Amino acid sequence: MLCIPSSFKTTILDVHEERGQQWIENIPSTIQKLEEKLSLQVIQTFPNLSYNYVSLARKKNGQEVVLKLGVPCEDLNNEIEALRYFQGDGTVTLLDSDSDYGYLLLEYIKPGKSLAHMENEEKATTIIGQTMKKLWKPVPTQYTFPSIEKWANGLQGLRVHFNGGTGPLPKDLVEKAEDFFPQLIKTISKPLLLHGDLHHDNVLCMGEQQWLAIDPKGVIGEAEYETIAYLRNHLFNKTNPKQILANRVQQLAEELQLDKERIIAWGLSHCILSSWWYFESHGRVPKETMACARWFDELRGSLK
Repeated sequence: MLCIPSSFKTTILDVHEERGQQWIENIPSTIQKLEEKLSLQVIQTFPNLSYNYVSLARKKNGQEVVLKLGVPCEDLNNEIEALRYFQGDGTVTLLDSDSDYGYLLLEYIKPGKSLAHMENEEKATTIIGQTMKKLWKPVPTQYTFPSIEKWANGLQGLRVHFNGGTGPLPKDLVEKAEDFFPQLIKTISKPLLLHGDLHHDNVLCMGEQQWLAIDPKGVIGEAEYETIAYLRNHLFNKTNPKQILANRVQQLAEELQLDKERIIAWGLSHCILSSWWYFESHGRVPKETMACARWFDELRGSLK
């Protein structure tokens, strides 16, 4: 019998509401149809499901693959298009997909340990930087990917929701994000197609030395913006997380020859935007994200 974690169901319902409920109920029959359609057998559900149902599967020829199911939506379509564009260069290889059906068939990355398992902070930061460089591609001639500007425009809903105020989000940080976003967007000199969510858990080990990214969002932006997901990830399980954040910023700026001030400004702005997104879906503000926003602000102050 297929086991679907209650936490996964809650997340899907928070994001997709009634549509998500119907999708969850249809997962067993969807899997059965895809097993027939793709000539494979689903073997085991992966742990820690978040926004998609992901399982290990085996094709008739014995090849192990990964089946990923998501509620058909713009985000899922962007992921499919991004993987097609990257063509396995620094990312997991897309074997088959159908955005209308809501599935991706992906290569199975072995051993598949994520960068989160690496205890050496400096080495992990170097690896993420190398992975970023592989993924940064020129903007396609034709695309449907969102831009950072489109993402940032979503922050306008915060003021509307709180009748001109900022609710549980600190007013001073919200105002700075509202100021930084248009300044940064206007001064992007080299737009790129970015992964959009490149952090420890989305970079997996293939063999001894090769690291591959999974779950791209696909967003048009600049290199400095790409660093933010990693910078603020897996901080609070470490001693002195504020210093770890500062060290990561410094190392990535040096190794990738990026503008440190822009990294920090993007970091503060994105933390506020991310907190607003989370509030929209879950009705509360994540304390850790707000702490990161404050640390980015303090780092910015230290540059003066």
